[in-house]
Amino acid sequence: FFSSFLSIQYSDELASLILLKPGKSRQQIYKIIGDPQNTQNGVGYLHVHWNGNLGGSGKTKSGLIEKKKNKDKYYFKLLTSNIPPKINIEVPFTITLTVINKTDKIVNPRLYFNDIKMQKGGVLFLGISGKEIGRLKPKQSTFIDINLLPIKYGFTSFTGVSLIDHPQDIKFSIDNICNLFIEQ
Repeated sequence: FFSSFLSIQYSDELASLILLKPGKSRQQIYKIIGDPQNTQNGVGYLHVHWNGNLGGSGKTKSGLIEKKKNKDKYYFKLLTSNIPPKINIEVPFTITLTVINKTDKIVNPRLYFNDIKMQKGGVLFLGISGKEIGRLKPKQSTFIDINLLPIKYGFTSFTGVSLIDHPQDIKFSIDNICNLFIEQ
């Protein structure tokens, strides 16, 4: 196991500027950048030491600071196209979804629609949720035409779509695919 140590020291001039009065506090934000060659789970620990105005000192140590995982590695990319220039309320329309496999594996995802989220967004999906969209090789894409029914007028969003590849347990949910303007 490893431990990194981050030390931050101030000059005497700067230290006099950040002297705190009793009962006051100060927040500071630091960006910690790990070594890209480090293959372990964490960057290290943050050790904070301070001296009080009466000569006392204190210290604290953070828990293990974990590396930020690259979530895009396991996701799909979803794009929209063929959105009609004019969409009227309660008149079905069709748009095209482009699904791109961003993983390094062959996947066979299913397309799911969350009715509650879609209703809040103002459009409903007309079709079967959970439909298999076909086998996708790494970096391969496919096009899917979907039928939607607008139920609210004005600016609304197409939301509540998930792609799930059950055998590999890859799930990708999108809360706002695109914004639409629905006319009365």
